[in-house]
Amino acid sequence: MRSKRTDFTFVFDLDDTLIGTNVVNNNSYRDAIRKVADIDVVISSEQRFTRENLSSILKGLPEDQISAIISEKEKIFFQNIDASILNKDLCAILRILYLCGNETILLTNSRKTRAMQLCSYYSLSKYFHKQYYFEDCHQNKYQLLSDKGYDLNNIILFENDPVATQLAIKNGISKENIVKILFN
Repeated sequence: MRSKRTDFTFVFDLDDTLIGTNVVNNNSYRDAIRKVADIDVVISSEQRFTRENLSSILKGLPEDQISAIISEKEKIFFQNIDASILNKDLCAILRILYLCGNETILLTNSRKTRAMQLCSYYSLSKYFHKQYYFEDCHQNKYQLLSDKGYDLNNIILFENDPVATQLAIKNGISKENIVKILFN
């Protein structure tokens, strides 16, 4: 590895930034709902299906069954992983930044097990100096960076989500340092 080229730290989001995961996520929820609740649901691949969506469309299901669906979804995820899509251009940038000696961080709201499955599947883990997951973030992944001692003025962020982008700005990452990723 060469010497560090910049004072910037390059931070990458995972879901629908580095890897398109809506289809695999949604298919995993669909399969888990079918298996646990014996209900067939149609889940569009256009929009990410979340735990909040689950509670909303399955009103009346006991909380233990909702929890069982979520747990089953996590187990099924890897079976559907081939439906994910690698953002090859952004991964090329990640590799170049890493190989040139820049600090690269994975910062995601994904659960650790699932994020590690994705990074392993696409052989990405070796390109991150550090990885922070949902379990580390406590609802604010950008506050975590500050808590870990990173100067938020020196963060270059690759992010797809407008809500996450606004939170990054609110926490002190300059708007000019945020690279908006449009994942098709």
